[in-house]
Amino acid sequence: MENSSQTPLNRSAALLLAAAVVELFPGTLLLSGEGTPTHFFFDLLLPFPFQKDLLGVIEERMRCILKERRGVRSMEMLPSNAANMMRHHRQELVAEQLLSLQRATVLLYQYGTCVAYFPGEEISSPLVIPFFKLFEGFLLKGGKEGCIRIVGAASSDKQKVKEFFKLPKISSRMQTKLLEPLGEEGFWIWTPQGEVVRRAFVHWWEGKMQEQHFALISTPAAFLGDGDEAAWMKVHLAQSKEKKTAELALMASSDEPSFEGGFLSPKVFFADRSYQICDEEKLLQECISSLHFILQLPKILNFEFELVLVVSSGGPKKGKEARVALVRKALEASTLQWKEEKREAFGNFEGMIRVEVRMADALGRRWAGPFLGIPQGKEIVLVRSLFGSLERIVALLLERAQGLKVDELCEKLYMRSTNSELAH
Repeated sequence: MENSSQTPLNRSAALLLAAAVVELFPGTLLLSGEGTPTHFFFDLLLPFPFQKDLLGVIEERMRCILKERRGVRSMEMLPSNAANMMRHHRQELVAEQLLSLQRATVLLYQYGTCVAYFPGEEISSPLVIPFFKLFEGFLLKGGKEGCIRIVGAASSDKQKVKEFFKLPKISSRMQTKLLEPLGEEGFWIWTPQGEVVRRAFVHWWEGKMQEQHFALISTPAAFLGDGDEAAWMKVHLAQSKEKKTAELALMASSDEPSFEGGFLSPKVFFADRSYQICDEEKLLQECISSLHFILQLPKILNFEFELVLVVSSGGPKKGKEARVALVRKALEASTLQWKEEKREAFGNFEGMIRVEVRMADALGRRWAGPFLGIPQGKEIVLVRSLFGSLERIVALLLERAQGLKVDELCEKLYMRSTNSELAH
């Protein structure tokens, strides 16, 4: 049902939604919004408790604004200047987010009295949205207290909007007894029921590492350097007696902050890494083998995903193009469909080459999961992850399954389990 041509429409609808809410309810604080191939949404803090009957009021205001055929003004600015503009419009939360971004410039959009920040492709002007509908508004857990997410869909085809409306509600897909917020934004606790699930994944992961003859070690990963990838890998490579080591540990996120990502985007998460020192003549075959290796879990769990070859723009240029060409060759030899993009850096890694498995959530957003990476350095090192973030894997699984039974999960992971007490 996914159609990437719907993304520009949904991005426009997200901006329209933000404008309608700001104009209807002065004092509303915007957090973040997005348009995807299937939905649009905005996260915000209203100056009063949310009620479901407000959706009709907001939708009607959106239709009235569209009839005015207002223009959209896009403004490319330094993050600090953009933050000052958002403060001028009394949007302190977005101002804080902008100041934390590691980017040269950002895009702000002014639509009537509303000014909003959207990453990604530019929004066209004026907004043309043939059909749209708001589906639900619900309280988000684990983020800013009182944050409401309003969700809808837009399309040039009225029937598609109706089809999306018939799908299970987004809010119902994330009800879980597995993880609970730890008060501070971005931190989560695995409950006793969740711990059963976490251990099932860990047991599966350990079996896969043993099959591949990796030596398992444990390090204080979250305290090495800034808890980043480069420091973690350095410790593993210091184990000179072992050419293949692996670990699963708590790790701090190096991604840009996400206000309301929930446990799709935690600040600290269970991450797995395996490191292999590789000979040049064996590199192509090892890459081909590794690509199939990192796809095991998405295939077992029937995730919708895409492969993306991401090349860091920094770092030494010597040998980089040859390495990128080799990874492209491995992807082609694996007969896998993929696309390519550039990125400034991966945490402390400059010049990293990485193939990411990006999995779709209930809103149609893509989240990075398992990956294969080749950092630049004196030695050739293959870095693999079967989870990316274990919290994210579980969040995506819960969304799609609308609940989870541990015995069914264990069966999918080819394990035996005597625990059948975990309810939906």
